[in-house]
Amino acid sequence: MQLVDDGYAVTTRATTIYDAETRTWTRVLTLPDGATSTFVGAVEADGRVALEQRSYNGRPIDPPQARLVYQPDDATRFVLDWQSRADDGTWVPRSSPFVHERVNRTAPPDGAGRIAFISNRAGNWDLYTIDPNGSNLQAVTTHEAGDHFPRWIAGGTRLAFRSQRARDDGGWDRWEIDLDGTDAAPADLPARLNNPDVGMFPEVHATGSYLVNAVERDGEQDLYVWRFDGGGERVLAPAPGLDYRPLFSPDGSRVLFISERDGNAEIYTVAFDGNDVRRLTNAPGIDRYARWSPDGTQIGFVSDRDGDLEVFVMNADGSDVRQLTDNDAEDGEIAWSPDGRRLVYRSDASGNAEIHVVEVATGEIVNLTRNDAYDGEPVWSPAPRIP
Repeated sequence: MQLVDDGYAVTTRATTIYDAETRTWTRVLTLPDGATSTFVGAVEADGRVALEQRSYNGRPIDPPQARLVYQPDDATRFVLDWQSRADDGTWVPRSSPFVHERVNRTAPPDGAGRIAFISNRAGNWDLYTIDPNGSNLQAVTTHEAGDHFPRWIAGGTRLAFRSQRARDDGGWDRWEIDLDGTDAAPADLPARLNNPDVGMFPEVHATGSYLVNAVERDGEQDLYVWRFDGGGERVLAPAPGLDYRPLFSPDGSRVLFISERDGNAEIYTVAFDGNDVRRLTNAPGIDRYARWSPDGTQIGFVSDRDGDLEVFVMNADGSDVRQLTDNDAEDGEIAWSPDGRRLVYRSDASGNAEIHVVEVATGEIVNLTRNDAYDGEPVWSPAPRIP
């Protein structure tokens, strides 16, 4: 997508999904800052495609306040009108037309983004951010209660996390905060996300229309999928044994998860419709922390198949398994860089838990943090906006 009147180019990745039941098209635009915006609509009689914005970063927008109108220009380009809803319900132009080109998303520059993690270096469990080269360490929270499990939201401008700061019963709530530590507040979530059935951090489908999480019921822990509006609950690939840590693929077509259905923890995928269950690993020991690469072609994971937990990577079909770390320590809690070239992870190779980054192609490792405290749960921010 090129912002014509502003004089600079920004490239998006677009995923198009057709729903045969409703006969509608869904177009998910992934912006360079990692934010996703979902538009739903149909082809009109004049050949235009009018798509109303239904969600932003997984949060529904109802009624839609903006829409995109595509007018084909040639085989690879569309003239795109960005419109907003007036008080009388009509659609009015919001800006000059854009040109949307069918091109792949530009890779972010080397070293892009920030890494968020937890640490007890100040005596409490707080959130911190750091640059991928180990510089510019900043505390985001400084609260006496425990803050854990950071997640990047709002295109990398805020963090969501679990906290006990408003509880005296040992329970957890989801909070959100700006990166400078301001505007910390309990998350104002749709009712469906506040439902204990879906857990604290359910994974959101690329369209923003579905959720998946592992739920324990009647002594079994299985994967459940819901529509975002709360209906359509179904179980994915049920089997005896624990299923957990589900993740939608970047294009939303499959779900990655860990299962103990064969007696030990292995990595599986299943199609979104619940069919085509595939076991990707079959090794002694435990496989865990499975993560899709940003383009969905690879899976990073952690395994103790050689005696201790190490970081591995494989193709999305389970082929070409490669070990990236080799030490006598425990490695875990991995996350991909936005360009898919590196993995950040927690390791106690230096004697206590620190944040490390490994280059997928070369295995080169950089130790980002060095202190006597525990650093862990790292997550890499989305790619920054490309000027």
